[in-house]
Amino acid sequence: MSFGLTNAPSTFSRVMNLVLRGLHWKIVLAFLDDVLVLGRDFNDHIKNLAEVFTRLRQYGIKLKAKKCDLFRQEVEYLGRTVGRDGMKVSQSFIDTMAKWTVPTSTKEVERFCGFANYHRSFIKDFANISAPLYGLTGKNKFCWEEQHQDAFDKLKNALMRAPVLSIPNQEGTFILDTDASDFAIGAELSQIQDGEERCICYASFSLTPEQRRYCTTRKELLAVVRFTRQFRHYLLGRKFIVRTDHSSLQWLMNFKDPQGQLARWLEELSQYWMIIRHRPGIKHQNADALSRMPEISACSEYRHHVEPKELPCGGCQYCVKRHKDWSHFIETVDDAVPLVPSRNMVRQVTTPLSWIKGYSWNEVKDLQGKDKDLLSIIQWLTSQQAPSESDLFLNSPASKHYWMNRELFFLCDEGVLWKTEADNNASKLLVVPGSMRKEILSMTHDLPSSGHQGQERTFHRCKSRFYWYAMQQDVKHFVISCSVCNRNKKPNRRARCKFTSYHAGSPMERVHLDFLGPLPLTSNSNAYVLMMVDQFTKWVECIPLPNQTAEETAKAAMNHFFSRFGIPFQIFTDRGSNFESALFKQFCEILGIHKTRTTSFRPSANGQVERFNRTLMDAVRCFASRTPTKWDEYLPQLASALRSAVNRSTGYTPNMLMLGREVNMPVDLLFPGPENTDSENYEQYVSELVNHIQSTHEIAREKLRTSQGISKRDYDLKAHVKAYSEGDAVYVFDTAVPKGKCAKLRPQWKGPGLIIRKITDYLYEVMLRKKLEVINHDRMKACNDRKLPAWLLKQRQKGTSVSKEISSGKTSQFCLCRGPDDGTLMIQCEECREWYHGACVGIDEVSVKTIDLYLCPDCDH
Repeated sequence: MSFGLTNAPSTFSRVMNLVLRGLHWKIVLAFLDDVLVLGRDFNDHIKNLAEVFTRLRQYGIKLKAKKCDLFRQEVEYLGRTVGRDGMKVSQSFIDTMAKWTVPTSTKEVERFCGFANYHRSFIKDFANISAPLYGLTGKNKFCWEEQHQDAFDKLKNALMRAPVLSIPNQEGTFILDTDASDFAIGAELSQIQDGEERCICYASFSLTPEQRRYCTTRKELLAVVRFTRQFRHYLLGRKFIVRTDHSSLQWLMNFKDPQGQLARWLEELSQYWMIIRHRPGIKHQNADALSRMPEISACSEYRHHVEPKELPCGGCQYCVKRHKDWSHFIETVDDAVPLVPSRNMVRQVTTPLSWIKGYSWNEVKDLQGKDKDLLSIIQWLTSQQAPSESDLFLNSPASKHYWMNRELFFLCDEGVLWKTEADNNASKLLVVPGSMRKEILSMTHDLPSSGHQGQERTFHRCKSRFYWYAMQQDVKHFVISCSVCNRNKKPNRRARCKFTSYHAGSPMERVHLDFLGPLPLTSNSNAYVLMMVDQFTKWVECIPLPNQTAEETAKAAMNHFFSRFGIPFQIFTDRGSNFESALFKQFCEILGIHKTRTTSFRPSANGQVERFNRTLMDAVRCFASRTPTKWDEYLPQLASALRSAVNRSTGYTPNMLMLGREVNMPVDLLFPGPENTDSENYEQYVSELVNHIQSTHEIAREKLRTSQGISKRDYDLKAHVKAYSEGDAVYVFDTAVPKGKCAKLRPQWKGPGLIIRKITDYLYEVMLRKKLEVINHDRMKACNDRKLPAWLLKQRQKGTSVSKEISSGKTSQFCLCRGPDDGTLMIQCEECREWYHGACVGIDEVSVKTIDLYLCPDCDH
């Protein structure tokens, strides 16, 4: 293989995997040109070598003798020395580390960290030791200080004195020691071998800024979750021991009703057969990330909601440590959902609560006193000082409302303002100042315990606990502007455009194409059905195909339909990649076919063929349910059945409208046919056939117009047009489901996007970041999010513009009249993007200057 090719390593790696398939990971390991042949003893090794040599000889791969080491009990492989005693760092790497000089730039620090990181499994507490050095990587300013030198020296010494790691076996019991500090978590995986505990691997992980705010219990549990994932290939399916110096993990695994993140972690750990054992910190040094604090005598005065300095003990060491570990525990566990759910549920609170999400009564009192709307009522309750009429006149509507209902308000012993219900004096509601309302609304709507429910339920949840002026209006605005609800919930009433249709007046004027499938693979290697329907006659063709590529589509349409009935004037398809490909567009241009398409994710626009898809599948299930691999053998006869059935819209069979006669069916063979009424000569027969077809088509056209009028009348009764303007922010209904994702759990709406242009009353051009899409208004809803993306606000400030495309030179486009560009004025439709001669659509050089947005006759209709 040539040297220097970018893809050479990956290509060679695939070659070696192909050559050694079936042997890899059993008797041989291969990384590019480094091949390691294994063996339990000498005879087994000879046998495995012979098998590998045979495979290499079979594929013509040669070995260089001087680069081969045979019958070794210890070898260097990928920077590691591997032998019967275990695995250690290669001496060449240790020599390189010994000669490594102090870094003088960011690049040199990154190079050293990368080299050390490759051997991090040999270094205990790697993440904690290397943290200062990683602070100098990336775009951080290089400033070498004592802490960096200390970390540099520790890593060098750790690598030069790296231990020998044992090789795991299938017999011994694995032991996972985990521990956590403020900045990192660490673990040691060991195994009982020959009655001794031997180290298999070290592991460590630096905590993110969010994880550093976890409480101690959550950090310890994170260490167990993180390192069971890392060593899953060793631990899954076998019994092992987890040792920790945090005793809470023992009862944490036995929760009856875990919530949120805790529930997800415990569910993940439930797949393992593990035993959690507590080991005191003094004996748990092998996994400790930081030194432990000395033992402190317990104190009975600690209270989790009181500051240590306010306790009777004055804030002893025990209470300070407990407060640091547990004061924010409820906040850090699943957004204030209690770790252990309360079992004593009360129907009503008759006395004021002692604390509300971390607020003390003094804090609530201070915030109420700073609220200008509450100032007058608080002063009156405190000192019976009533505001003057002039002051009251200048106050806000909220202040006036509080004053008019002052008899319902009172101050509790702590000086906090409360309100009683007018019809229930026993019910007491906390009066919430303006600075606390956003947090209250978030807790009663955004949390899992609140469920992102609607305006009415959120309002009643707030109303039963709190009180403030215009609460219902604030709740309504908060819920409407919730981006999570907007992305996942449908509006109460979605827009629905009025009924529009295309009136085809003759055969092969407009043909609809669509694919059905994939279906079970047949013995003829078919998995898809190409459906083709003539809009006027309702003639249908069902062509089984092995795939739905553009080449197969064009070939099938030409050989099975166009070659028999002629080239259609127009083709209508969805936006499938096969129909939108350059090959299929060129196919239409060569044949002079005018190609149109639906808008994105709107199959109802191609209803002519969609309805036949359903009818065909109903029939296929009736005949192929017991032989699912032979469904393609029934398609010709089922298509014939559809063509011989009277269509409700036209009143005729597709055979009559396309061929001018009915075809003989099996049922016609049961009885003698009618007497021979053939014409005397061909001229008379052709004349009669032409007259018959013309009259039949005229009747069919009239019935189609009547049928479409009835359909439009019934459909428009439920139509609901919702108007948007350029610059509006909207969400777009998203039906696409990425592979491997669950449709039930994905957000139903994507965005928000920005309306760039209004094409018709129903069609809008929407920008979704850098992508422009033409979208029907029934797939959009207004975006009322409290915070819009920066790119959308920036684009809105730039404004939107609409431009028409005009050509006065030669192009490769074809007009509605089927003629190519002849050098005269042509104009492009903003919706279907098709070109038209100005003369064909009644536009000249003067009138085109007055057009801001051009729509062709089809799209304008």
